[in-house]
This record gives sequence, structure tokens and C-alpha cells, in this order.
Amino acid sequence: TALGITVHSMGLMLLGRLIFGLGGECLVVGQSAFISAWFHSREVAFALGFTLSVSRFGSVLNDWGSPFIAEKANVVTAFWFGALLCLASTITAFLLACIDHNHRSRHHGRPDPAVLP
Repeated sequence: TALGITVHSMGLMLLGRLIFGLGGECLVVGQSAFISAWFHSREVAFALGFTLSVSRFGSVLNDWGSPFIAEKANVVTAFWFGALLCLASTITAFLLACIDHNHRSRHHGRPDPAVLP
């Protein structure tokens, strides 16, 4: 979307929005899978609630921050700031996948013995 705004291309903006929209649903599924693998019993409910709260808080910050950045700089800068945050989120997701993979490799797919179900 940020690239589409920069080059004034409605088609590119719509494509970016489509990709972003599809990714949001995949993100929720991925978060739920990680949470169910890493947390047990009552912890799962707290972890799911916490991730939902952080997500909603991010939406509130976006509703406040994007107009602020657009006012102080311009709309294009606000969109590129959002794209930068999405890139940081993607990098973090890959790091989480590496941590999860290393953890599962060490325990050969078994749950962590320090965590009681």
C-alpha cells in the first residue's frame, strides 16, 4: 500500500491492501498455534487474551499515530512508517519460528519437561 501511494497507483494500493488483509487472518491462526503449543491449561486463556489485547492496543495506536505522522510530515510518510512496522513484525515472526524450531529440536518434539501440563 505504501509503495502504491508513493507511485500513485490505485491497483498497487489495492493489491497491497489485499495482501495485508489476507495476512491478518493467517497471523491470528499462527498466533493461536504457537500459543497452544507453548502454554498449557489456564495459561492458554491468558495468553490468547493478552495477544488479543496487544492487537487491539496496536489498532488504537495506529488510529492515533497515523494521523499524527501525516499531520507532522505527510500521508506517504505515515504509510511508510506502517510498512516499516509490518516489516519489523515479519522479522519478529521469523525469529519466533526459529526459537520454536530450536526448542522442538532439542526436545525431539516432546513438550518442555520444565512445563507441567
